[in-house]
Amino acid sequence: MTRDALINRLQIITRKPLKTIFSTKRPTKLADLLNRRVIFDLSYVARKGGLDTARFLYNLVAKRIFDNAMRRGIKQGLHHVIVLEEANNLVPESYIRSSSADVTTGESMVMLQRATGQGVIVVSTRPNISSNILANTATKIMFRLPYDSAIGARFLSLDESQERYLRMLKCGKAIVVMPHTEAFEIITEPFIMSDFKSDETHTGSEAIEYGQESFEPMESTRKSVKVFDRNPEISTHVVAWLASQKMATEDQLVKLLRSINNSIDKSDAQEIISDLVSIGSIEREAIPLVDGGAIFALPGHGLESVRNVILEFIKERLYKTNISDTETDPIDLIIDDTAIMIITEHITSSLIHLVIERIKSVMIELGHEVSRLIVIVRGSVAAAKIREIIMKMNEFDAVSIISAFPSTLEKLVEEINQSISDTNEIQSSYVSTNPPSENLIEAVHDVGHASHREIQMRLWTSLLQEFVESSDGRLKWHRLLNFIETTSVQSLKSRTIPLKAEDGRRALTELLADDVLVAIRFTSNYTYNNMDAGLWVVNSTVLEEIRNAITRSIFEQLAQKGISSQNNHGFFDLCDSHQSYIVFPTQEQLKTILDITNSEYCRTCHTKRILCILPASEYLPDNQNVPNSCKIVTLDSEFKFILNMI
Repeated sequence: MTRDALINRLQIITRKPLKTIFSTKRPTKLADLLNRRVIFDLSYVARKGGLDTARFLYNLVAKRIFDNAMRRGIKQGLHHVIVLEEANNLVPESYIRSSSADVTTGESMVMLQRATGQGVIVVSTRPNISSNILANTATKIMFRLPYDSAIGARFLSLDESQERYLRMLKCGKAIVVMPHTEAFEIITEPFIMSDFKSDETHTGSEAIEYGQESFEPMESTRKSVKVFDRNPEISTHVVAWLASQKMATEDQLVKLLRSINNSIDKSDAQEIISDLVSIGSIEREAIPLVDGGAIFALPGHGLESVRNVILEFIKERLYKTNISDTETDPIDLIIDDTAIMIITEHITSSLIHLVIERIKSVMIELGHEVSRLIVIVRGSVAAAKIREIIMKMNEFDAVSIISAFPSTLEKLVEEINQSISDTNEIQSSYVSTNPPSENLIEAVHDVGHASHREIQMRLWTSLLQEFVESSDGRLKWHRLLNFIETTSVQSLKSRTIPLKAEDGRRALTELLADDVLVAIRFTSNYTYNNMDAGLWVVNSTVLEEIRNAITRSIFEQLAQKGISSQNNHGFFDLCDSHQSYIVFPTQEQLKTILDITNSEYCRTCHTKRILCILPASEYLPDNQNVPNSCKIVTLDSEFKFILNMI
């Protein structure tokens, strides 16, 4: 781990709520709590600081418990128990695990401390928790898993028929696996709070103080709390309605429940829905394409509902030409020569290689019927991980992996609509102006309509930006020009939209004029981060890095001369008592500076001179009267000369 990465990790304890907790005037020794029954409620920490903050605090507590158990040494029997409630939030299965040996403290507690008499009970509504924990727990109890049964079956060593049974378990029933036994079924009794009697009485008069804040314990009884009787009729109405509607959003279910009983408020309705999900009467599937970010369906129909939502989102925004549904499993949609495949399952890190094999088999089955396969998956992390793997394989050149998020799908639809519009216009122009025997590709180059030109420019703009981004935000000028020529030639040989090199060069000029991309020229006297001498094109991120490096050089040069300086004065990067400095101004900023007629540049420090450093000589103003108080230099001048001018 680098120094900066370590500092970033440690900054979490300098912000609330951890800052408040760690700066308390009444610290509590964790060792004093290990012989008592203690509840660590992390809901406040998670609500104020997020789940990462809650996990950080949990791992600190787990580390202290871990250390205490190691000091205890090997002991027979059970000496201490910790219960992890909502474990999917504290020890989730992570995509960023670099190896099987990369484990957290919470995982180590399960894997290493059984010999020290440390017991751990892990509770989660879904099995999307650390596979290290699932694999190393001795006793496993699993209730109904309607959509995660594959994970449960793998860790319970169930066969296919047993896995199907796991999906259909009735409420209160569970499958148990213990060491040296076959899996067996149990029936649990509902927990009734009134039957529970505490052996201790708490006055509730104490308050736990953290820093300047005081958190009062919750009262043991609440007055005037409305308890809604969830009778079976409610469940029957919801299930019957979902059977007719196929799926619904949370708002739709809330309206349904309130129409059944107008005494139900929104919070009651939401709690009823949550209860119906927890007992398996209905399914909940997260999908950000609908209001509320989730849909509800009958058991076994959630994934199909997700597929329908994604398809409807795409179809509503597509042009209505050349679109066809397909019965060919698993292709969901064909648009011209583009096939769309939707994977509705939640893709964990352990299933990624199976998904890639599935995509590969689909490509083989499609053959040359389509020129492009678009695979839509749920989750940006899963999409990024699959993309990272298939980019290294030549057989996936025609495959695009995207996530089922509104912005991503809208960008896909816009791209397809442009392709459809461009193809239709080309065909229309071809039919009206050329005999049938004339080559279509040759006819394309004679099309001069404004709308066609605009489409070409938008496509080129997107391609050029993506090419620079994929090259770490920096690219030699000649490589970018070669990319334009190569892409133009390849577009004539394939069934994609023909792209003119002339339009590509024009798009590049517009990107530079709008400061979306910036040309920067280095010399042998000054280079940056393996960017050798020559003309480069960079994006805003890389430009900012170079600007900061140059600003630091100027600051150090001033400090060596005993001159104090300040930064962030308006759009000036640096100011001393006599002169202001601006590194790589935008073209609009440069115009503003040249139009200044008064004797002052910076209104904060009242400097009367300015030094502008441009990224390349191509940005020098043409026929512009530059005031004597303004000095303009370029980076392709000797950088030492620039510093000597300070």
